[in-house]
Amino acid sequence: HKNPSRLFCAVLPDFISLRFESGRWISEGKWEGVKDQIRGIIEDEKGDLWLGTYRNGVIRVTPDYENITKPAKICYYTQKDGFASISDVLPFRYKNKIVWGTEMGLYSYNPDNDKFEPFHELGTQFNNRSVYFLQEMPDGKIWICPKENSKSDIGYLQPTADGKFEWFYAPFRRIPEMLIESFYAEPSGIIWIGGSEGLYRYDMTRDTKN
Repeated sequence: HKNPSRLFCAVLPDFISLRFESGRWISEGKWEGVKDQIRGIIEDEKGDLWLGTYRNGVIRVTPDYENITKPAKICYYTQKDGFASISDVLPFRYKNKIVWGTEMGLYSYNPDNDKFEPFHELGTQFNNRSVYFLQEMPDGKIWICPKENSKSDIGYLQPTADGKFEWFYAPFRRIPEMLIESFYAEPSGIIWIGGSEGLYRYDMTRDTKN
């Protein structure tokens, strides 16, 4: 993080920043030229901000740290830049890189051609389905959750000895079909899934195979 005392926020439809100073948060105001349904924010190692949007793909914002609310550069990435769909585009951290979930699979950014490409590292099965949440765990497990479990499974990838992954999804088919609005995996193995049909808790330590 370029400045640990600065916080970036989406206050729809605006994008703002806050600065922690003298024991309190001070608003730095709205950023010019950044106005969208922003659903996710990640800062890269160079200090560029990558914003995922509800319906307009990805926005890359290069801040001007001398004049924080007036970005030096704003760039949109849409279908012309490699995405099959620009709906529900969300950034996630995976192995110190940024991967992007969309309603049509996972993508990563290629700086050599300034384009987005399908991300195959977790398996091709995630290249044509909804990825609305992705969370990497300390033990290497990777949780993947769609926006609607009627169309794609909720589950996790378990690393195997040969460097591949095994996909586990069966326990989560007990959850009724719903629009999934929140997902969180605790380090302890407790999973929380919230959606249109309620809140569901899954305890991995109490699950048994038969």
